[in-house]
Amino acid sequence: MRNRKHWSTLLWAAAFMAYAILGIGLISTVGEGGEENDARTELVLAVPSGVTLTPIYRNAVAEFEKLNPDIRVKLLETSGKFYQKVTVMIAGGDPPDLMWMGQSFAEFADRDVFLDITDRIRKEVDLSLYPAEILALYRRNGRFYGLPYGIDASFVIYNRKLFREAGLRDPEDDWTFDEFLSVARKLVKRDAEGRTVRFAINQGLSYDVFGARVFDPETGRADCDTPEMVNYFRTNLRLMNEERLVPNAVDKSELGSDILGMFKQEKVAMLQCTTMRQDRMYDVFAGMDWGVTLLPKVKCQAQWASSQAICISRETRHPEEAWRLCRFFQGRAFQMAMARRCFPANKVYAAEYIDSRGDQPCNFKVMHKVLRLLTPMPRVPNLQELSAVFDRFSADVLLGTMTPEEAMRQCAAEINRRRAKILEHKKTAGVSDHE
Repeated sequence: MRNRKHWSTLLWAAAFMAYAILGIGLISTVGEGGEENDARTELVLAVPSGVTLTPIYRNAVAEFEKLNPDIRVKLLETSGKFYQKVTVMIAGGDPPDLMWMGQSFAEFADRDVFLDITDRIRKEVDLSLYPAEILALYRRNGRFYGLPYGIDASFVIYNRKLFREAGLRDPEDDWTFDEFLSVARKLVKRDAEGRTVRFAINQGLSYDVFGARVFDPETGRADCDTPEMVNYFRTNLRLMNEERLVPNAVDKSELGSDILGMFKQEKVAMLQCTTMRQDRMYDVFAGMDWGVTLLPKVKCQAQWASSQAICISRETRHPEEAWRLCRFFQGRAFQMAMARRCFPANKVYAAEYIDSRGDQPCNFKVMHKVLRLLTPMPRVPNLQELSAVFDRFSADVLLGTMTPEEAMRQCAAEINRRRAKILEHKKTAGVSDHE
């Protein structure tokens, strides 16, 4: 407790420095008249910006203001380092009334940043319309602090022309690892000297389909030192370095970071992708014959998942008006507008969007199954910091500097040490822990 004043002073100083360095600014939506004479309740909404996102949020806010003439909304649009900028505002005592939240939700929730909306949700929201595993991402200690509007998910896209040239049919959505391996071997292309010039797929298979996980969702402790995780690494190392079906670290540096470009240029025949790239996929792949399928089953079928929500600040002076705006993002118009970026969280709207695509691309209806196999990363406290530990040890394994067994033993130990230190610091500082 004796250091609380010292830390508060540092946070204020850091906040003011960050405001100056990061250049945070507000961008207002459409509104008549000057601010001084505007009697409407003002809400500040912090969201990420982007070519696709910005017009969607601006249009949504404009529509909300038409339906709610007593409320004026200011958009705080940030292009990069979103969580850092919101943290600066909170530390400076000036949090937005509402803010977008994704994977770092727990890091803010554990600091009591958000308003508890449990009672409002129970009165006004039909929770059966949302996947339980996605709702759980915004619940802490049995209470809701956010309501998702979108679902991020992974899937596999494949070049149908290359499949036909290799004498292959479109892959089934329940294919096994052996079937995947047989297909991959026929799709890979090598030059006269035996060098791989077209890989079967852009990256190794996800650890989810091996039945492995990084964290225990119940305890938050590391759960990566397991036979399933070792099998994940050993299998992918074989695909990269022995079979040469998947690019290794050296290959990836030569291929570059534009994964959509490498798929279009036929440097890979299949591509693991996420819904966040949908908006660009349809433009980049225009004129191509391509389809969608699931990751193959190794031990189980699973699809990586995350979610997006608008959360209300606990410090807002206008909780009822903020809830009205939060509820607006649950509407059909907004979720369908966002569908090229993330699937609607509402099951009815998600089904409508998937069906509306028809067969463009081929087999797009497999996305119905994707939404039944969602495997989100648990929202453990300090997720970004602890995930970075796993990523570092994973890189050591894939570069061949550590064995999977030794890397995962050390990784689990370091994650648990850091986690214990984080929890002890929160306890000393009097920060709430919702685990």
